Formats: sequence, structure tokens, C-alpha cells
Amino acid sequence: MAAVKKALFLYKDNFNYILLIGMTIVFPILLGYTFVVNYAIMPFEFFGIPLWPQLLHSFFMLIALFMLHPPFVSMVVQDHRFGEVKLGGLYTDTLQYMFPIYILGILYAFTVTLGMVFFIIPGVALLLMFLAVPQTALIDDLVWWQGIKQSCKFGLKRFFPLLGIFLMFAVIDTLLSSLILFVAMLITKYFIFSNLVIMIVNALSLPFFIFTVGYMYWEWKEERSENESGFRIRHE
Repeated sequence: MAAVKKALFLYKDNFNYILLIGMTIVFPILLGYTFVVNYAIMPFEFFGIPLWPQLLHSFFMLIALFMLHPPFVSMVVQDHRFGEVKLGGLYTDTLQYMFPIYILGILYAFTVTLGMVFFIIPGVALLLMFLAVPQTALIDDLVWWQGIKQSCKFGLKRFFPLLGIFLMFAVIDTLLSSLILFVAMLITKYFIFSNLVIMIVNALSLPFFIFTVGYMYWEWKEERSENESGFRIRHE
């Protein structure tokens, strides 16, 4: 898939920026997510209430996932439009779009989590259809309801490729996290150290997933534009 190849090249060519963004944006968000989740689920685990800890975990995880998108989607935008990535643009785009993406991330997390509670398949469908909301914001400057509609159109047209990429990322991330966590637990028994290891793995693996979705969105957008242009020409 062309999007995967482009994502790999972007990752390799800008690894230094990925590390910097990881330290200044990704890691603080993941740290805050871990802190909030641990305190939010504590009462339910203490009283032995099932299901709610997992639901809260999924809810906050999806919000964090949305908030991690802006700097990496900005890298895709700069690479596609200008052929190079500038650090200043990454932080400017992040500051400009973080708030609407955060608010939509809460709506996204609530909707997907609710869908997962009642039926797994609708939950997965909602997860994929709303996944490109950050891409619509930074690539097309479409936010709020317009961004949601655009993301749904993209999700419907690229549902199975998105599902494949999502499953591939989930499997690779789980395997890497489990392996590194196992090694970390052999070295130390401190829980905080294990959490730090998982956050580092996520900070390094999530950019590739976001890059891939970004390039998939751009390919769909250009294909759609070509089809609409061809339709207008045939009817003139």
C-alpha cells in the first residue's frame, strides 16, 4: 500500500522530530492519561465493580489518541505540500487545532465506548468512521460538524483498509508492549517503570499509524477530486 510506504519514509526521514514531539507533546499527554485513568478506575476496582474500569480505560484512551494526532498530521501535510517538515509548523498547527480536536475527541470517545457496550461491530464502525476527524481539520481545515461529516465519508469509502491498518497496528503495538514490559519486569518490579516503558513504546509506534491514516486520507481526497472533475467534464 502506497500510504504505508510514504508513512515509513516520513518516519525514517523525520525521526528526530518524532522524538522531540514525543518528549514535548506525546509523553505529557500519555502521562496525564495514565494518571487520570488510574484514579478514575480506582473506586470501581476497590469495590469490585466489573466492566466500568475497562469502559473508563477505553474512554480516556480514545480521547488521548485524538489529542496525539495534530503534530503528526501536520508532518504529513507539510511533507505532501512542501516536501519538507519544519518544526515551527508542527507546534503552530498543534496549538491551532488542539482545542476543537480535544472537544471532538470527547464526543468520539463517548460514542465509540457506548457503541462497544451494546454491540461490538457498531462500536468498531464508529471508531473507524470518526477516526479521520483530526485529518479533516489539519488537511482541509474542516472542524466540528463539517469535519465529522468528511471523516464519515472517508471512513465509509476506506472502511476495510482502515480496519486492516488498525488491526495491524493493534497487534504490533500489543506484541511490542508485551515483550518490552516482560523484559522491564525482569529488571524491576516497580509498576511506574513498567508504565513508562509502555508510554515510550506508544510514543514511538503511534506516529506511524497516524502517518498512514493521513496519507490514506489524502489519497482518497485526491481520488475523489479527480472523479468529480471527470464528472463535470463529461457533462459540460
